[in-house]
Amino acid sequence: MESVLNSNIFFFITSIFVVIISLVSLIAGYYVIRIFKNFAQMTDTLKDSVNDAHEHIAEIGAKLSAIPFLNFLFTSKKHKRHEKK
Repeated sequence: MESVLNSNIFFFITSIFVVIISLVSLIAGYYVIRIFKNFAQMTDTLKDSVNDAHEHIAEIGAKLSAIPFLNFLFTSKKHKRHEKK
């Protein structure tokens, strides 16, 4: 009879432990999902910022290439020779 009582106590403790582990896992999963959502938002914001910076740099490059003096300084001689042919 004592072994049945011990097994009942074991199953009761195990059941409580399984419920507690399940709750902790659900809570941890909720926070992991929130972290991934925040990470996705951060990467989208970073991608937009990089695209904006790329556009601004392209505009600056176009404006600088329109200046004849800078064009003269930074155009390579090989490039000039190929243009003449």
